[in-house]
Amino acid sequence: MDRRGFIKLTGLGGLGLFGIMTTSSCSKDSSGTSPSKGPIRIGAFYPMSGSFALMGEESWRGANLAMKRRNETGGIRGRKVEYVRADIPDVSAATSEARRLMTNGQVRIGIGTYSSALSLAASEVFARSGGSYFELNAVTNQITNRGYESVYKFVVDSEQFLDTTFDFLAGWGAKAVGKPLPDLKIRVVHEDSAAGSSIGRFATTVANSRGVKNIAALPYSAQLTDLTSIILRLRADPPDVVIASSYAQDGVLFARQVKENGLKIPLFAGIGGAHGQRSFGKVLGPVADGVFSVANAQALSNPKFAPGLDDFLKLYKAEYNDVPFAAESVDHYVGASALFDIIDAANGNDDPKEIRKAALQLDIPAGGTAAGWGIKFDERGHNTRAFATIGQWDNGELKAVWPREAALVDPKFIIPFTG
Repeated sequence: MDRRGFIKLTGLGGLGLFGIMTTSSCSKDSSGTSPSKGPIRIGAFYPMSGSFALMGEESWRGANLAMKRRNETGGIRGRKVEYVRADIPDVSAATSEARRLMTNGQVRIGIGTYSSALSLAASEVFARSGGSYFELNAVTNQITNRGYESVYKFVVDSEQFLDTTFDFLAGWGAKAVGKPLPDLKIRVVHEDSAAGSSIGRFATTVANSRGVKNIAALPYSAQLTDLTSIILRLRADPPDVVIASSYAQDGVLFARQVKENGLKIPLFAGIGGAHGQRSFGKVLGPVADGVFSVANAQALSNPKFAPGLDDFLKLYKAEYNDVPFAAESVDHYVGASALFDIIDAANGNDDPKEIRKAALQLDIPAGGTAAGWGIKFDERGHNTRAFATIGQWDNGELKAVWPREAALVDPKFIIPFTG
């Protein structure tokens, strides 16, 4: 689908999310009584240790900034927002921490998570224990396809990442490579966790729907310290396009081994994970130039496309004296801010039925948030107005290039991993 039609709907300007569903702090709940004046507690489930720690920290920063801004502007109906943090470095911890916070009654609403596998585990506990869970960044469609009415996801499904990737190939990439879209030879290189496997699973379906038949998936374990076997398979049958889904270490490892082996990949598009992280460009330097990163948001986008993004970047700089490590912080800032509006519309109530009613009524057109996308949940709890954007590494910076409305610069044909 052409995302540009959505962008024209917005009339929110610089308001972004804030104020869309805000009501007076003296409002009363549905029973006619004044709401509690205690803090509104939300479980915040992030991998702060282990292999996902860097991205867990970056994701947490976005949610933390949303909480700070909300509390500075009056909280929710006069009540402060308070996170109860849980470190979930692995699936076992995600399950046990969710059970702990739900069992002792500390929270009934959870957010997180960055990793699809961790999200599946934590949200399962909330759904089965009478709580609500809002995933702010993980992408596997399994999160909202399990039939749970109290689980929600703000960002795109894996299939939508691929839709955007193929929109880009049809609109620019195929011509840059010098072939019609149906004639492209595409290989999908992906780690084999829930997130990577979902990319591999949907790639063939989306490609075939666009008339592309020469496509194959090459899965690998993210724990490998040598990806030469994958490189050699690509050298034996060189592709026009590689679509990749990698975590930080394996993404950098792949890039270095492509260069070491002299493999030329005309067009490379990384979906989520490694390729949108500042460390990818910093560690690889000119070797990263030309790489496209497909993500839920781009930290460097046209401000008209993502109203409120400039404000977010200023808040981030003031709080952390830095620029975002990755755009995941934008996703978590936007998602957490929207959740606060949902709780406000539910009269500060954390009952899953009231939360669901308010969540399904939330209606933000695309172009109404700092991420660029809008918010409208369907019956599954999936945000139907989420879409991906694409950035390109060039000269040490990752800037939005697609869709055109998001772009700060035009895409360039630069063969990656050769610098």
